[in-house]
Amino acid sequence: MYCVIQESRFAVFDLRFDCRYSVHLQPISRDGVTGHVTRLSLTLPSCQQVTVIGLVRPDCTQTGDD
Repeated sequence: MYCVIQESRFAVFDLRFDCRYSVHLQPISRDGVTGHVTRLSLTLPSCQQVTVIGLVRPDCTQTGDD
């Protein structure tokens, strides 16, 4: 997936449990000058391992293969 945003922060949605993600960020100035790429890797736990804060719990019966 590729996207361009004009903010200094962002959120990533619709991630799947028990998966590994690699996010590459590259700043681009208003003049089109690109900066250094920053890479972030994260691994989400399985649904059963998630610590829930609040009342809404994930539905761990879904496989996520839709």
